[in-house]
Amino acid sequence: MSRFDSLTAASTPWAFSQESPLTTSEFYRAAGQRGIALREHQLRELWRIGALAPFGEIRDRPLNPPTPSSIPEPHSGAWMVNNLRAARDSGRLIDPGQLGYRPQLRFQRSPSTTRWWNGLLYSKWQLIGLFHLRGILGRGQTSLRDHTLRWRCPPLHEAEAAQAQRYRTLAAVLVAIEARYLPIIERSWIHLSGASVEEWEAFAAAFDPLSVLAALNWTPDDLLKAADDLLIGLQHWIDPLQDDWSELIRRAPQRTWDQLSGNALVALDHRIAAEVIVRCYEDIADNQGAPPLADRADTFHAEAERERISYRPRSLDANLSDLGISPHPGVVLVVEGETEEVLVPLVRDNLRIPNQAEFVQSVVLRGVTRDITKLAAFACAPLIERKQSDHWLLVKPPTRLLIVVDPDAPYDSPTNVDAERQKILDEIVAVIRAQGVEPNLEDIDPLLEITTWDESCFEFAHFDDSELARGIATVHATCNGLTHDQLVQALYAHRSNRQDIKKVWTNWRPWVSKRDLAHALWPILEAKLEAARTGDAVPPIAERLIFAFQTAGHRARGQFALRGSSIERE
Repeated sequence: MSRFDSLTAASTPWAFSQESPLTTSEFYRAAGQRGIALREHQLRELWRIGALAPFGEIRDRPLNPPTPSSIPEPHSGAWMVNNLRAARDSGRLIDPGQLGYRPQLRFQRSPSTTRWWNGLLYSKWQLIGLFHLRGILGRGQTSLRDHTLRWRCPPLHEAEAAQAQRYRTLAAVLVAIEARYLPIIERSWIHLSGASVEEWEAFAAAFDPLSVLAALNWTPDDLLKAADDLLIGLQHWIDPLQDDWSELIRRAPQRTWDQLSGNALVALDHRIAAEVIVRCYEDIADNQGAPPLADRADTFHAEAERERISYRPRSLDANLSDLGISPHPGVVLVVEGETEEVLVPLVRDNLRIPNQAEFVQSVVLRGVTRDITKLAAFACAPLIERKQSDHWLLVKPPTRLLIVVDPDAPYDSPTNVDAERQKILDEIVAVIRAQGVEPNLEDIDPLLEITTWDESCFEFAHFDDSELARGIATVHATCNGLTHDQLVQALYAHRSNRQDIKKVWTNWRPWVSKRDLAHALWPILEAKLEAARTGDAVPPIAERLIFAFQTAGHRARGQFALRGSSIERE
């Protein structure tokens, strides 16, 4: 790196437009967010020994030729960026190495000063190098002299000085190219600060990465070497979130990154810097003749590629499944009509079953004649991720389908129930075959269970005739002229004939609202649930919900696999 390369980088059009420069106090606070204990007075000493010099300095008088931007730049709402541009355009922007270390510069605001700035600027990219200076920070000694806290550090070893220079060079390159590539490191999104998409696209079209690198004495090979160095070893000695957690964190949207701290944020800094650099190389490879990244295993290794922030070897569902936090339900409970639609959530809440989709998700058919094969395939069919050995790894954990309906056609006999069950299983198998796999049917069969109420409908299965008569009288003003006893007799007749309860009010005007009736019956069902806690019979819907919840809770965590064979396509 030549003596004034930070000045070259800071003078690049759009420099610092996406990552604003930091003042002394902002830099040490950013270091603290990364778990690096640092104060302003230590920054002075790090500059003195050559470990970390400020990136730039704004002077009151010109010391260099003016270098205004050759292309339009967006208006910035950050006062520091505006100050930097004004200093650049008037020759007042310098590289602190230009004048060397100056002990007279203040690094701390005095208690009597309200507004103060020492003119020094740091780059966020310098925080990467600061992480690797932790050993040097540990060697420093603090003392109190003339009521002033002082910190002194021994001189750098030769290797440490070389490392500090490498990270300063890296920071300069990142400052020069960040505006072009930082906005697009999150796939499919453009994140801009202080610029419109149209302004940025015009800038990107005019940006010549080879020329920018040449001004800093870098080559495309230097880019890959730097990215490789940033990424290799992340899992071993920087990133505290390993394997599945690391992959998941890298999927978080860019707006959430500032919520990280400590080494997790340090690891993210490394990945962001590496991604900016690799995107620059890919741009050169696509448009200016550099060898494709896939052909550069000599410089950018597979281990580094796996650590990129954009690396997506597996689906989000697979990442979540490995951590046991899949959003896909363990059980889908399918019920039939309006009464169940009202009462199932109330029973679930009474039983304190979490109303969270990853446990039990209930679905209402609104009629037993509805064909649910497509729903079943959507909810339960395993999705294949890839083959591993003699198994097929799944994208998401399996979901069981529990169907409980009235014993009406097509569920009016055990034979017909079995036929409907087989039709649904065939649809699930068809979905798997469409993915190129002939599944082992023993792995598919447990996914589906169909049961019917013991009585002809939900209401008869959960309430006696007197309870139902009281409920109907609550929601219907006349009950078509029937007394309580007559209504009980009518209910008994339809129950005995295995008919639906709505046959009771077929000729009534208006009909009884099943939803209103369900609300009227809820206090009765609630009392039965309370009685079941002391030994009485558990209402059938409660039994089904408890079974569903237990089934979902017993679902194992981690990667799931399906046995099967490949289907050869012609």
